[in-house]
Amino acid sequence: MIPRGGSNGLVRLDYQGTTANRQDDLQYANIQIQENRPRRNRNDDTTLAILRVPVNQCFPTRHIRHALWESLRLSAIATLFSRPIQQSSG
Repeated sequence: MIPRGGSNGLVRLDYQGTTANRQDDLQYANIQIQENRPRRNRNDDTTLAILRVPVNQCFPTRHIRHALWESLRLSAIATLFSRPIQQSSG
């Protein structure tokens, strides 16, 4: 669950490294929107949205923006998935 805090309006996009998904054996980049302020204490979470994006795969910018917005709106972790492109025969 992503906490709702009193944001001062200053946020940053922060790359938190990669994480593995045991279900599909892929590596995901962990990208977060965080309040750009110091933590008040150890339990003070500045994370507003979390997005996991498969490493070495391309996505349109609008998909990334939409996923971050949905994470923020729903207070949930969003993950982008890709589908194989169907080759047309002809």
